[in-house]
Amino acid sequence: MRGLKAPHYLNQPTGRGADIFARYAQRGRFASGKLTGVNTVTANPDLIAYCGLYCGACKAYLAGRCPGCRENTKAGWCKVRSCCIGAGRSTCAACPTHADPRTCGHYHNIVSRLFGLVFRSNRAGCIDRLRTVGAAAFAAEMAAAKRRSLPR
Repeated sequence: MRGLKAPHYLNQPTGRGADIFARYAQRGRFASGKLTGVNTVTANPDLIAYCGLYCGACKAYLAGRCPGCRENTKAGWCKVRSCCIGAGRSTCAACPTHADPRTCGHYHNIVSRLFGLVFRSNRAGCIDRLRTVGAAAFAAEMAAAKRRSLPR
């Protein structure tokens, strides 16, 4: 039938969509033009956020709406992220200054406490577990449990 156009979702993305398409393609998340790996929780130590949460099990990450903590350039408001990046640390678990993250002003401030309450997350417990078992084992545990945080 002539005169019919292909649906918009079959066309090559342009504008902001092209940027997102390119970012996922670089990570190998597209196969034959379709998003792969979405809604699948996998064990990846690179998906551990600076504060100890596991981005690999987050609904926003799995749906493709968030690139995860390490790739999220819009998260400049996060004091924990800024501190870890500035100090060259992979997570707060690598901080030699604070054995307990709750003693750190960057980690345990009013915003982070509200965040923990609203999302029922135990970031300090995640940091303790990271220190105990290491990043690879922590990512594997969180992926197996399909949790972004340890329970409160």
